[in-house]
Order: sequence, then structure tokens, then C-alpha cells
Amino acid sequence: MSWLVEHVRAILEAFTSVEPAWIALALAFQLGNLACRSTAWRNVLASAFPQDAPTVTGVGRAYAIGVGLNGWLPARGGDAAKIALVRGQLQHSNAVAITTSCTVLVVVDSLIGLTLLAIAGATGAVPLPSAHDLLARASSSLPLIAAVGAVLLVALAIASRRYASRIRSGFAHARQGLSILRSPLHWARSVLSIQLLAWSCRIGMAFCMLAAFSIPATPQLAALVVVVGGMSTLVPVPGGAGTQQALAAFVLAGVASTSHALAFSVGMQVGVTAVNTTIALLAAMWAFGHLHPMRALRAAAAAGRPATPVLPEPLPDAVG
Repeated sequence: MSWLVEHVRAILEAFTSVEPAWIALALAFQLGNLACRSTAWRNVLASAFPQDAPTVTGVGRAYAIGVGLNGWLPARGGDAAKIALVRGQLQHSNAVAITTSCTVLVVVDSLIGLTLLAIAGATGAVPLPSAHDLLARASSSLPLIAAVGAVLLVALAIASRRYASRIRSGFAHARQGLSILRSPLHWARSVLSIQLLAWSCRIGMAFCMLAAFSIPATPQLAALVVVVGGMSTLVPVPGGAGTQQALAAFVLAGVASTSHALAFSVGMQVGVTAVNTTIALLAAMWAFGHLHPMRALRAAAAAGRPATPVLPEPLPDAVG
């Protein structure tokens, strides 16, 4: 029990020595990250639904509400509210296209994160499994992968015969959500560049938080903290709580004690969640016209829980 008391004391001491100026700058970077990401998503939606012309403020409100709810709901439950709120703003939209539009951002984020992780592994900052180990694990899983693939193919064959029109419609709507990729130059200028700026804000936020807790701050370490923080959200708990702290302690083991790393991780998660929740409350009050913040946030959460499953509407027979 004494070791636990010592850890708690060390964590509390780490909080008493933080630099407020660095904290303020970190939270400003987080605001910049939210602004950039919502703008990038708005540009993807504008290409998918040019007749509706989604506004930056409208999409920004929906995005802020979704991100704020993700800090409190498990399994990224705020994403459903984000999609529902955007759909309500666009007269000619559909849920499939809006959901697919999110993948334009997610795929690029995944590629950037994997690239940064690979660089960290190549430089020895993080011990990654060797190619031989990866091949051995993959080969041992081949029977299971083959069985799952066979089941999926059978299910797809059955579904394609029974729901052919809806599947065809779903693919058409999915292509609509990816419309911006038809013009790579436009995508790079209006989406990729803004996403890279958002990543710069995220890394800047982590850098400032490291400095605030007197941990040697470098851009490489800040980028690694951002990547492992994103990995923690794969665990279906609100905000990746617990998982984020464990990964931070692992990543910072060479530059900070476990107690100091835990204090940093808790402080960063609390700060980010506070900013996201505050912006979400303000956005929900604006979107739903409620002066009571919690009532507005409950209305936003309810928007992401449709009473019946949303299926794509069948296309006319003439559409192939």
C-alpha cells in the first residue's frame, strides 16, 4: 500500500509544478486542431453535396458536438450525433454519403499515424515487432482469416440477391461521399493541407503539455505521444481513459518516471476533454437554442440515436 501512496504523492507533486503559460498555449493548439478538422470535413461535404453548400459554422457545430460527446460516450458514440446533425443541415444528403465522407479524413489520419509510428520504430524510440514476427503471427491466423472470409462471402452473396437495389444504392451513395477524391489537386489543396495543419496543432499541443510538466519536449516525442493517444481510442471506453495513461507511461519511460508520465497523461486528457466539452456545450446551445447547456447536450446526444436503422433508399431501376 505504501508504494501506491508514494505514486499518488508524486503525481500530485507533478501537478503543483506545471507551467500555466504552457497549458494555455496547449489548449489554444487544441482549439486550432478542432477548427482545422471541422473545416477539412466541411470541404469534403461541400464536394459531395454541392447543391446544399454546407457552411463552415454549421459543420463546425456538428463536429464540435460529436468530439465533445466522444469524450464521455464509449466506442466514439459522438460520431453518430455528428453525422445526424450534419444530415439535418443538408436537404439532399444521406447518412451513407456523410459517413463515407468521414473516411476521407480517417484514412489520411491513419496513414500519417502509421508513418510516424514507423519512423519512431526505425529510430528505436518505440520497440516494434520484426517483420519475421509479423509474418509468423499472420501465418498462424490464416485458417481463422480464411474461415471468416468464407462466411463473409456467403453472407454477401445472399444479401446481394435479396437486397440488390439497396446495395447498389449504398455503393452509389458511398461514391458520392468520396466525390472530392475525383480531383486530387482539389483534395490536396482543400483537405490534405488543412489536415496536415491540424496534425501540426495536435503535435504542438502535446509539445506544450510535455513542457508544462517539465518533461524534455521534442517534436519527435510529441508526435509519438499524439499517435499513441490516438491508438488508445480504439479501446471502447470514453476517451480511451486508462489505456491512454498506460501507453503514455510506456512511451515516456526513458525520459520521465511513471508517476510523472501518468500526471502528464491525466493532465493532457483532462485539458483536452475540458476544451472539447466546453466547445461542445456552446455549439449545442447554439444549434438547439437552449440556454441550459446540459439540456442542449442531451438533445445533441439524442440526435445520434435514430429510432430505426437508416438504410439507403433503393435507386431507380434505370440506374446501374
